[in-house]
Amino acid sequence: MKQKKIVSRVVSLIFLMSVLSMVSLLLISCTGKDENGKSTSKTTVKKKANPPSDFKYDLTKDGKGIKITEFLGEGVDIVIPDTIEDMPVTELEFFGYNSGRLNTKIKSGEQVWNNYLKRYVDVMKPVNSIVVPPSVNIIGESCFFWVKGVDIDISKLKKIGRDAFAGTEFVNTSITISKDTEFPGPGEGGYRTTQAFYGSNITSVTLEEGRKELFIGFAECKNLENVIIPSSIKKMSEYEFEDCPRLSLKTRQAIKDAGYKGSF
Repeated sequence: MKQKKIVSRVVSLIFLMSVLSMVSLLLISCTGKDENGKSTSKTTVKKKANPPSDFKYDLTKDGKGIKITEFLGEGVDIVIPDTIEDMPVTELEFFGYNSGRLNTKIKSGEQVWNNYLKRYVDVMKPVNSIVVPPSVNIIGESCFFWVKGVDIDISKLKKIGRDAFAGTEFVNTSITISKDTEFPGPGEGGYRTTQAFYGSNITSVTLEEGRKELFIGFAECKNLENVIIPSSIKKMSEYEFEDCPRLSLKTRQAIKDAGYKGSF
């Protein structure tokens, strides 16, 4: 009888060890390991939005949404909420220099570049990333001026202000611009183009069929390699693609065929 109990316990112990081994194997397969034992799995963690207290905001002109005008928080990784006070966040203004968030290392009172930039800059703090929710459809003038880590779907925007993404470092560098997205007209304020994406890190631009004029401003986009120009384009600025050295010869010819008279 005693021998039977010992055998029973041994069997139970072997069974338990087998179960633990299976669990260990499952855990390893879930985390994913390469032949060197390094993890190959990717974990996507949705970051929590910043609280409303981190922003200065007001009602939009039509009173149906929220317009954020300034970032008041201290964090360097910013997630803009899609709603504030049970209303959708639809507009962003001056999120770059006005909030003191320009991503360049400068000192108080230091002249940076030239007087054009200095009129915006006093003391700037670093930003690692900014996540913009799909609810936002209007980006104000110079909103993300020289800010890095901007995660936004450009194709969903209804209106983009002058210099809105000048010098911006996007998370997704391949962008699509809707035929319905509005930009300031050429010549407004003495500008030759909107300069909306001037000097940004975009690599590819798709312009939706139906857009008739091109005064958006992609000059100084050093990484821009590909541009899809729709046949609907009838007029564009001669400075639209100035100093974009990485554009392929095929792309340059397509842009010229669409009426571009400037240099690359």
